[in-house]
Amino acid sequence: MPFIRILPLGAAAVLGLAACSGGYGSFVAPVAAVVGGTRITERDVVTELKVSTAGTDQAAFFQAPSANLTRLDAKRQILSQLIGLQAAANHARALGVAVDDATVAAAIAGIAQGLGGAKAFDAALASHNLTLDEYEEYQRFHLTVDKVDTRITSNVNATPDQIAAAYQAGKATYDGEFHVAHILICSHHDLAGVCTPTAADLALARTIAGRAGAGADFAALARQYSADPATATSGGDLGWFKPQGAPPAFEQAALGLQPGQVASEPVHTVLGYHVVKLIAKGRPLAAASSEINNTLERAARQQAFVTWLHQAVAASRIELNPAFGIYDPASQSVLAPPGAEPLPPALDGNGGTNGP
Repeated sequence: MPFIRILPLGAAAVLGLAACSGGYGSFVAPVAAVVGGTRITERDVVTELKVSTAGTDQAAFFQAPSANLTRLDAKRQILSQLIGLQAAANHARALGVAVDDATVAAAIAGIAQGLGGAKAFDAALASHNLTLDEYEEYQRFHLTVDKVDTRITSNVNATPDQIAAAYQAGKATYDGEFHVAHILICSHHDLAGVCTPTAADLALARTIAGRAGAGADFAALARQYSADPATATSGGDLGWFKPQGAPPAFEQAALGLQPGQVASEPVHTVLGYHVVKLIAKGRPLAAASSEINNTLERAARQQAFVTWLHQAVAASRIELNPAFGIYDPASQSVLAPPGAEPLPPALDGNGGTNGP
């Protein structure tokens, strides 16, 4: 099954969409497929198409001479995804998984905030001809599948031996890492975070560097003066950097210090003036274990879910509306039938009532 990722209204998410429940029934126009007794409607497929074409060349899907066939091919890919994810969603109740309205509302509020607010969110919906109800159901389905994924894979964990082996495999890189803290001084920056430095900023940064170098509490100074809201409350701690993972001037200053030392001269970057403190060089296993564990578990859990999902699809009774093509159980995909004709009017989104 070909899993792809899309950008729904600016936020990456696995391809998926809500489907209406019901019996097997007959294949009247609105039904695209039936998975284990749950219908996937063409409205579901079209909504997914609208979302999945966000940020792409819309003309290819809706205006080009081959737009009908392009959309039909996209719909087949989408339907292949929906069949798989619907098979997962069909297990939600048995797994004790449910998504309430408050959870959906919170997810959408977060997306709206990321886009710049309610007006920007409404504009994004309108630009893709989506209603709020359609997008709410879209999110409800994604959240349901995510919860099913978590329930299925939560017991897949990395072992201490696996973590140690991964650390040894990357030890040369870990040995070159450095742990650093900073105090950022900038009295004026734009929306992109670029600082317009002033002489007063430099003077303040030098004063703070002198105080820290003389033994003043670096973390307390960061909480008082740093213009970096992400690290000020944690005493300026930036964590571990891989080699060449920081601006060259910043990295050079940090690696020129001994652990515990503060650079006497502030470092200038586009963000402002940095007072730099080196905490440690060479990342030990204890400091890397959490990150390695997360990486190993993420990969293992993803594979575990894909394996489980293939099994769930294989165990599901699947019927497909022949207007979309033929279903291939071996690849768990919707394929174009041999000698397929162009998209029929009922599905073309122009003359018919069901198209995008």
